[in-house]
Amino acid sequence: MKFTGFLLLFCFSLTTSAQVSFGVKGGLNLNFVSVNADRSSSISQRHLKLENGIGTHLGGFMMVPLSAQAYFKPGVTLIERGAGLANDDYRVSLYYADVPLLFQYKITRAFYLEAGPVASGLIAAFEYSAIQQKMVNVSKAVESFSFGASIGAGYFVTPRLAVTASVYRSLTMAWNHTLRDESNRPAGTIDYFPGNVSVGVEYHFKK
Repeated sequence: MKFTGFLLLFCFSLTTSAQVSFGVKGGLNLNFVSVNADRSSSISQRHLKLENGIGTHLGGFMMVPLSAQAYFKPGVTLIERGAGLANDDYRVSLYYADVPLLFQYKITRAFYLEAGPVASGLIAAFEYSAIQQKMVNVSKAVESFSFGASIGAGYFVTPRLAVTASVYRSLTMAWNHTLRDESNRPAGTIDYFPGNVSVGVEYHFKK
């Protein structure tokens, strides 16, 4: 969270520029979790089957012009990620404060592409068990910081309102799971990397 705080201070220091403008955004995510398994013969494919989940995101951003078509677009986004492990009958919900550091390029006056790194600080993580019918805070079992990348596009339907779509994937492990055999000996590990496909809207406060 200290690194995320530093990024926030850096981003907001850019507001001293007279050319900077601001906006807000929100929408829905189709969340997924990628896996990297230690290919031990004892790891069966049933441990790798995942169900996608639905989440939301809400945040703000600033637009720092670099040229007539290019912008630096840092921001802060509160986002819910996670997924369910189908055969283990539980679901993990991860709540992050994202700091995307995106670079946007306008192809036309209305259509743009953007991409860049995303630093994420974990706010909380919860595991819901359908068998036990209870939710447990598992924040200590999840990495407090993650780093990923995002790529997306947008289209201005009005001079201030844009519809957006993007794909994000964490490049660092969020949590892992150690499998054990019948004698309770380690039988391999699985690392989990959260990601999401997002759709939403942005509103730009033009100067």
